[in-house]
Amino acid sequence: SLNIIFRIKLHKDDKNTLKWINKYFFDDRGNIYFYKDYVEFKLGGVKNNFKYILSLFDNFPLNSTKFLNYLIFKKII
Repeated sequence: SLNIIFRIKLHKDDKNTLKWINKYFFDDRGNIYFYKDYVEFKLGGVKNNFKYILSLFDNFPLNSTKFLNYLIFKKII
């Protein structure tokens, strides 16, 4: 079986951004981990969780190689 995990890592000063993303897009279903220099948001498991991510990045495409990574992620899902 395959376990898919979506994660975002940001500088520790941007922790409120990750809290907002978790609340607004995922109804607080994700987890936020705090490290010395960064914070990390993780969401995994249920495929329905990812419909919001796909919708967001389909409507607001990423730039550069991040877009190519997104296309691979989308194909896996």
